[in-house]
Amino acid sequence: MNATEQRLFDVAVGEASGAESPPDVRARVLARVRDGDSTRRGGGSESGSPWLAVALVLLGIAVVIAVVVTSEDSPRPEPEEPNAIQDPLSAPELPPVIEVIAAPGAAVADPSLRNVLARSPTDRMTSFAFVQDLEHLERLEVGRMPPFNLLGAQGVHVRDDWFAPIAKCRKLRVLEIRNLGGFRSAHLRVLAGMPQLESITIDSVQWTLTPELIDELAAMPALRRLKLRNFTVTGEGFDELLRLDKLTSLDLELVQEVTEEQLAALATLENLEQLRLGSIGAHIQAMLTAAAGLPSALTPAVLARYDDMPKLESLEIDHVWLNHEHLQKLPTGLRRLNLRLWPQGEKSVAAALLALDRLEDLSLRFMAGPQGSWGSDALESLLSHRMFRRLDLEAPTEPAVVAALAEQMMLEEFRVTVPEGGNLDCVADLPSVRIVQVKPSSKFDTETEWDALCSPLRKLRRLEEVRIVGGPPFALSNLREMLRESVRVRRLEATSW
Repeated sequence: MNATEQRLFDVAVGEASGAESPPDVRARVLARVRDGDSTRRGGGSESGSPWLAVALVLLGIAVVIAVVVTSEDSPRPEPEEPNAIQDPLSAPELPPVIEVIAAPGAAVADPSLRNVLARSPTDRMTSFAFVQDLEHLERLEVGRMPPFNLLGAQGVHVRDDWFAPIAKCRKLRVLEIRNLGGFRSAHLRVLAGMPQLESITIDSVQWTLTPELIDELAAMPALRRLKLRNFTVTGEGFDELLRLDKLTSLDLELVQEVTEEQLAALATLENLEQLRLGSIGAHIQAMLTAAAGLPSALTPAVLARYDDMPKLESLEIDHVWLNHEHLQKLPTGLRRLNLRLWPQGEKSVAAALLALDRLEDLSLRFMAGPQGSWGSDALESLLSHRMFRRLDLEAPTEPAVVAALAEQMMLEEFRVTVPEGGNLDCVADLPSVRIVQVKPSSKFDTETEWDALCSPLRKLRRLEEVRIVGGPPFALSNLREMLRESVRVRRLEATSW
């Protein structure tokens, strides 16, 4: 081996081991290559070094190949993000829901249950006594879910002594009360002082928000998340709501008779991190018959007040008519925004959302026709000028939107609604997505149709979890066979509320 070859081996070994070659050595190596130097190195003690160098170089190449192959086959776990987005309204992670059909005399056999949905197919439920032995219960949803509950459909009729068994569940953190005819604020009195009850939902049949109800809620020391749905406001009742100043999340939906001044007063809830307002400020009948948007007390001036809320990071506005002035007044500190928009001009939508510098979680629905005919320009503009970590969209099909989506290098979670006849082709090229949530609108009669819809998910190299909202009975089993074993697959219940 000539001197040039020896030098090249030495440099290769040094670089493979991570060492730097001195600049003058590199220069001499290049010079000798140019000059055709054939000088022999002397000294028998070095006669074995070329073969040793060859062995070391080959060993280094083998190690590099092994590392690359291993990394391709076994995706490395992602480190915890110190600033990961946390949804303030989401309930703590719990096991899958166990449904109990609570007919007269029903009993729960397993006292270790932690997450229970108890409902009756009719109004035959006679009490909540079936929960009194569930000492580990953390989440309970009770009532009846009729097909439609806006026009006064009656559910289970609650009696005065029904809530006493719930008070024995000392680990209860989340309570959801739905469609209970005859519900009164006094029914909650036995729950006062429950040490861990942090989230309450009251979705009953056209009830009235009164000061008495706020008195009962104020007696719950751990209450931080509150959802009130399908109710009428009295002046005193809404004003008293402001006493719940420890709330971090407030969700108000189907609220009748509320005023602009009352909505603006919510800005005084200084600990509020998440606010949801859905179908605010009109009579139910007006909401159902409005052809293009709903009359609302949620004015631009009200939104401007919310900009003063020090901790507000998440805002959801649903089925409320928003114009250009509304969009300009969105709170500037938002990190998460969920909007359902009626057509107001795509440029104003994109410009207003791009002005929110901290926004990284966006859920966007355009309420006029298919997304391809209205909303595509706004989406393309947004996706081309802003990186998001979470997106919730109707599955885009416009090539420009799909291409812009593929450039979302920070996107970790993609929640997608697939319209009738739609597809999931838009997910195939998402480079960094770890969680995909799919809500199909179509009914799938055959496994072949379902597998064809979901096949693009196989291309996601970093995929860790797939959530299916609704879907056919065979959805989960087919996905588990289709995807890598390490991908978690689970179903989320599709509800009507």
